[in-house]
Order: sequence, then structure tokens, then C-alpha cells
Amino acid sequence: MKFRPAFVLGGLVLATIQIACAQGASMNLPTTVEAGSAFSIQTTGSGKAVLYIVGPGQALKSDVQLGEATSFPAGYLYNAGHYLAILVGPSSTDQGSFNVVPAHPPSNLAFFAKPSRLPVGRHNGISGTVYVFDAYRNLITTPTNVSFELSNPSGAVQKHTVVTQNGVASTAMDSTAKEGISTFKAQVDGVFSTRVVEQVPGDPC
Repeated sequence: MKFRPAFVLGGLVLATIQIACAQGASMNLPTTVEAGSAFSIQTTGSGKAVLYIVGPGQALKSDVQLGEATSFPAGYLYNAGHYLAILVGPSSTDQGSFNVVPAHPPSNLAFFAKPSRLPVGRHNGISGTVYVFDAYRNLITTPTNVSFELSNPSGAVQKHTVVTQNGVASTAMDSTAKEGISTFKAQVDGVFSTRVVEQVPGDPC
């Protein structure tokens, strides 16, 4: 049976619940839930109960029937982090925790390239840094390959592949021997972001 959760203020939830020894009502929590995915929580016991879920920037409340699974549709939990679940039954209370992890595949990149203008012929003169996010703007901290590509005015292309550490990947490229506009691109699993770098004959003004 599915129940429609209602959003509540996390502070009010924690302030009004007295945690008791859990013997009647209990629940079986998932270890992890991928951000934005559907999930369910199985309960035991009989009668009516209230389930509270509180985590980073989110809180849910659901009326449940003990002994049945409570289903949460996709999109209800989307902030990655550690969550507390509290089941308040007619005669007992149970609590536990689980983690919401970033969704896959990556969906957004924050790409920073500098400088935007520099002289030609500079070794490692152009740097790029990428932060990898899921569709809910959670930083994906699992190692992920990031492909960097710098296309120079002469037609030459520099390519580097870097594995992220804690969601971040950085690289450095040489400025070309020929002045003009270069295209600097970062790509992860078909998601890409592009920056433009101008290369000039001498020192920039």
C-alpha cells in the first residue's frame, strides 16, 4: 500500500518525538538510497503508526499501516547525506538511519578555466578544474573519468583524462605557438562544458 508523504519541518519532528524502547513497531531500512530514486520501508507490528524521515535540508512524514511496506515515489529524497528515520507506533517507537548517495550518471559539470587570455608558448599556462554533480546538484565523490580537450587555432588538439578525487579533477595545458582563440572542453559521460581562451603574441594588457 502506498501513502503520500507530507513535508514537515525537521526541527518540529525532533522536538516532539520521545524515543522509547522499540518492541512492537519496527522497520527494515535500506542501507543506501540513490538520490531521487523510489524506495520503500518495510514495517512490522499491527495498527497505525507515523514514519518520520529527517536529513540534510529535507524532512518527510507519512502515516503508515504497520506490517506493510511504505513506498516513496521517485523524487522525494534528493539531497545526499545521512538520514534519520523514526517510526512512532501505538505503543512503541523504533529508529534507524540510512544514507542517500548521489545519483548516477553525472548530469552537471562546474568547469573553471584560467586565464581567459594569455601569451602564446606558455608551458602549462592554461588550467582547468571540474566539479562533477548529479541531476540534484549533489557532488559525486566516487572516482569519475573527466576528459579535457584544448583545441588550438592551428588545429592541434591537446587531450588529458583525469580521475576525480572527492568530486574534483584538474589539469594544465600548454598555450599554443600561434595566436588566436582556443576552445577548452571538459566532458564526463557525454555531459560537457566549454570555455574560450584567447592567446596573444605578447603579455596581455
